[in-house]
Amino acid sequence: MLDEINRLKNECRADEEELQRIKETKAKLWRIDDAEIKLNEFCQRVQQKLGNANVQDKRLALEALDIRVTASTLKIDIKGIIPVEIPTISSSANVTTIAQTSGCMYNHNKNELGIS
Repeated sequence: MLDEINRLKNECRADEEELQRIKETKAKLWRIDDAEIKLNEFCQRVQQKLGNANVQDKRLALEALDIRVTASTLKIDIKGIIPVEIPTISSSANVTTIAQTSGCMYNHNKNELGIS
């Protein structure tokens, strides 16, 4: 009888550990889903703004996103940084800062760059 109780306790402990792993996985999936939604929204804003941007603004956008393109006869490799969250800045500020481009300063209206 005592052996059976110990076996059941061990099974219960193992089930609780598995449940915790499942909960952690579920939380990670929610974060991924949220990041995907934010990424899609960000891409839509960038696409809208770039459609009306001049060459200089497009160049600044590529710099802000740290876009690097490497091309060869075999492949094209595009790397960049897309922030999941865009910080808000006061309407009087003329500095756009994200973690990856901290200190990058240029004088543009933030609405032109798609920052709200």
